[in-house]
Amino acid sequence: HKSIFQLYIERIRRIQHMVFRSARRAVHIPIYIMCNKQSRYVIEDFFRENEFFGIREQDVMFFAQGYAPILSKLGKFLLAEKHRIAMYPNGNGGVFKALVEQGMISDMKSRGVTSLYMCSIDNLLCLVGDPVFIGFCEMCKV
Repeated sequence: HKSIFQLYIERIRRIQHMVFRSARRAVHIPIYIMCNKQSRYVIEDFFRENEFFGIREQDVMFFAQGYAPILSKLGKFLLAEKHRIAMYPNGNGGVFKALVEQGMISDMKSRGVTSLYMCSIDNLLCLVGDPVFIGFCEMCKV
């Protein structure tokens, strides 16, 4: 059985291989993985134990997502303790802020990254690097 991470990385490796076959030059697609603070080191260890699934270690960057207060259905803050507001990972809604705050945008600039393809890890049907979608975005200049 393969993890979703492995399936995604295998797809990225395949894209790198297709570029090499058509352009006769190696490309290394950087991968940015947003994790919550509790799971980040478990996920990093999982990648190390699996030798980054064949992707160069320096091309896989892990960064922490932010946290937001938890609200009740009535819009009131929930408390974790008497004087502390309960917080929960802010999910995909905080990805752009986290990319900036964790230095990932700077890393992208230093690598010459001009486009970004994003997907959630829980979307097994996602075709990572879908050439039709990317081509359409390029054509529309978005």
